[in-house]
Amino acid sequence: MKPTILLPLVGTLLTAGPLYQIADLGSLGGGSSAAFAINASGAAVGASRTASAIDVAFRNDDALLYPLAAARSTAAAINDSGIIAGTVFGPSGGQAVLWSNGQANAIAGPGSYAMGLNNSGSATGSVQGSAFRWGAGALETLNLGWWSAGYAINASGAIAGYAEIAPGKFAAFLWDGNNVALLPSVGGRTSYALALNDEGTVAGSSTNQAGYGRATMWRKGAAVDLGTLGGAASFAHGINATGLVVGASFDSSNSCTRAFLFQNGIMLDLNSLLLSRGGWLLTAAYGINESGQIAGTGIYRGEYRAFRLDPVFFAAADGFPEANPVPEPAAWWLAITGIALVAAKRR
Repeated sequence: MKPTILLPLVGTLLTAGPLYQIADLGSLGGGSSAAFAINASGAAVGASRTASAIDVAFRNDDALLYPLAAARSTAAAINDSGIIAGTVFGPSGGQAVLWSNGQANAIAGPGSYAMGLNNSGSATGSVQGSAFRWGAGALETLNLGWWSAGYAINASGAIAGYAEIAPGKFAAFLWDGNNVALLPSVGGRTSYALALNDEGTVAGSSTNQAGYGRATMWRKGAAVDLGTLGGAASFAHGINATGLVVGASFDSSNSCTRAFLFQNGIMLDLNSLLLSRGGWLLTAAYGINESGQIAGTGIYRGEYRAFRLDPVFFAAADGFPEANPVPEPAAWWLAITGIALVAAKRR
């Protein structure tokens, strides 16, 4: 191959960010699926439509997608030990559970939802309209405003989430178990925290002065607008230890969202970082681990499908570790995060 052909590619690699290989995580027989979290070993969890037309929690490991429950359910988080946090739905509504070794154990009563989990096995979510922290069999709740929910918990047990502090007014919060700090918006009325790393950096979204949702990062309580991919609105869903953020943003047409990676002050369209698109449109990224692997959902062959992205070229200076060998690839639910689950319960 001529050097003149290689040079543009090298330039792209060095300036535009990492490149990724995409793995289709499949479904449980019903076509549609979405992955909401990924752990250090690359195991992803989420929910998938089954052949019986119900949405069921799943775990994916090395091309094997298997259900975690027989009933309607969703898996929201997985830690490095393989424990999974999520929700099983029954006649009485949601029930927050932890799956361990294939067994589901309830951690809160009826009307509860589990959204976040740390490596110590402590979890967070919402129970009867209050954010909770669960650990070592003990449940404590946060009474903040009219309604609240925790979405992420870090190694120190701090929890990020959001609350309805006044009718129709939502505010992101950071709760350390004793004190609660409300996190500001980027100029508008509302803010929502959905992700938190061990350094205490929070990611989520908040409204600007025009009322549009914008992907937002909070460092030491200060809100930073992460921008968009050309559209009016964006939303951050995940953050890793080095501060890389993933989420979804409307493009310039404002007709669809695209999954993004935010690094070095720049929001990148993950679709533009694929070695091969292969017919995919990545619509949302929900989780990113310390190796830079990303889990989310996209449109593939006319259906929403869960994906995992494996980085194949990146620079340590971009917040990624040194390059590793490419992992073997594993063979519509954009809004089934806990936001939709809890908001539905609140109403």
